[in-house]
Amino acid sequence: AGEPRLYRVVHAPFVYLRAAPSTEAPMLGIARKGATVEADAMRDGWLRLAEPCKGGGCGWVLEHGGRMGLGKLLEPTQE
Repeated sequence: AGEPRLYRVVHAPFVYLRAAPSTEAPMLGIARKGATVEADAMRDGWLRLAEPCKGGGCGWVLEHGGRMGLGKLLEPTQE
């Protein structure tokens, strides 16, 4: 894991937080447009959340939805 970095959700209305870095993984929750998330690792375009989700475990969020016909989902923030 690297240094945690903040990202802002830029896709409306929200993005899915998943149990693993896959669109087939169970959904753990959502992050709405404008929300910030802290990620400490990246794998194959997925960001691993530094904060555990409800029920423990790491959550994952896709940074760019190009594979699904969507654009950028999150972008790095300086906050």
